[in-house]
Amino acid sequence: MRYETTVAWTEENVTLTNEQGGATIPWSDFLKWADNDRVFLLFQGPRLFNMLPKRALTAAQIDDLRRILAAKVKPA
Repeated sequence: MRYETTVAWTEENVTLTNEQGGATIPWSDFLKWADNDRVFLLFQGPRLFNMLPKRALTAAQIDDLRRILAAKVKPA
């Protein structure tokens, strides 16, 4: 949360990058996901998650991410 992070996703994975480095994570590595009106939470463990603020996404990106998550990761 200290550095601005760029997020990109495909049908296979999500990529997170910032000035400290980056990671490409296959959807199968996520245990579950959740969202509300403000954020997506992508859980990699019981207490480890990536938070994606919806204010940084377009409506089309929100719909696309929700579609992929529904197909690839179980909901919380």
